[in-house]
Amino acid sequence: AEDSGASHITGGITNSGSIFAADEPGIGIFSGSKVDFITNTSTGTIESYSSGIEISGAGSEVTGTVTNNGTIKTLYDAGIYVGGGGKITGQLINAGLIQGGYSGVKVTGAGSDITGGITNSGTIIGGDDPGIAVSSGGDIFGGIHNTATGRIAGWTYGIEVSGTASNITGGIDNLGTITGHTGIRVINSQISGGITSEVGGTIEGTNGTAIELTNLNSETPITLNGGHILGDVLDNAPGVTDYSPVTVGGAFATEGNFNVSDLIIPAAGNLTIGSGGGGGNTFTTYAMTGGAGILTFGVASSIDHGFLTVTNAPITLTGSVQVNVDPVGLVSGDTIQIGTGSGAVSIAGLTLGTPKAVADNSYFWSFLMADGSYNALSATNDLWLIATQIHTVQ
Repeated sequence: AEDSGASHITGGITNSGSIFAADEPGIGIFSGSKVDFITNTSTGTIESYSSGIEISGAGSEVTGTVTNNGTIKTLYDAGIYVGGGGKITGQLINAGLIQGGYSGVKVTGAGSDITGGITNSGTIIGGDDPGIAVSSGGDIFGGIHNTATGRIAGWTYGIEVSGTASNITGGIDNLGTITGHTGIRVINSQISGGITSEVGGTIEGTNGTAIELTNLNSETPITLNGGHILGDVLDNAPGVTDYSPVTVGGAFATEGNFNVSDLIIPAAGNLTIGSGGGGGNTFTTYAMTGGAGILTFGVASSIDHGFLTVTNAPITLTGSVQVNVDPVGLVSGDTIQIGTGSGAVSIAGLTLGTPKAVADNSYFWSFLMADGSYNALSATNDLWLIATQIHTVQ
């Protein structure tokens, strides 16, 4: 089905059957044409060797919502393609399957956008490319809301934003699953609405990097309210600009390393820098705004524990430090360096050179926290723990 020549289908398009196209899109909106809405019901199938649904060219527009409760599947190209200045003015709502031979959903070119954003409670899959790709000045103004049942997956990236002026203005809010060789990649662009990890959500990088931030050209904040980020979170230039601040809005434990521009832990936040894997996770940040929340270090042994590095500021916290101990080779009396900063440690209740007891989760162990000037461990810019076994297994 094709709408071209600046025509307007005021009644929209509803498909409950089967649409198949070989060399053309299953549904195409071209040359300044407009359609009020497109609905593919739960019994509807749109298949093509090309795009499943394509809105392409300046003035080409779906003025309302594109809703998929059925199947949109292509051998090549994108499941849904918005390009060349085309627009979906309403939302893209997916509760079914959108599977592209290349990208699942692609928004590309200056002026191309999904104004109302994407709400996904189904599955969006990219075959050779990202699940959702935004490039060359495209935008998803309303953001991406991936619900608890939503899955966004790509062979390369779950979601990729690439190229100057490309953006997801409304951000990414994830309660479901986003997965790829890299979960989310932002290169030479930005997600100005930020990336939010919610309770129950997973962002996964099967090759080890969950979120890749390369040559950001504007702020792409990250909010950790809960959930899982499986892999590293890496900004390649966090000290050049403050473009990758991390705010911990709830209880969150790392499952990979971080390298970002700032760390903020407000009163509701509890960040655990995890142990495990023989060496533990490292959280590296250029600055540390800190906050009144809780900073927890996972400790398995003197060499397997969480570690905080602040490269251009002191370790700063008006809240508290805690320990989550899961001892594997921990020895009573172990001194464990858990952090280093640029300038003397500044933590509420901690006096330089004097140890302070910290809360932990163990009946068998207790811990003191101190800066490095205590017992000449190192210097005041470093943070240490001293472990003591207070009970034994009978």
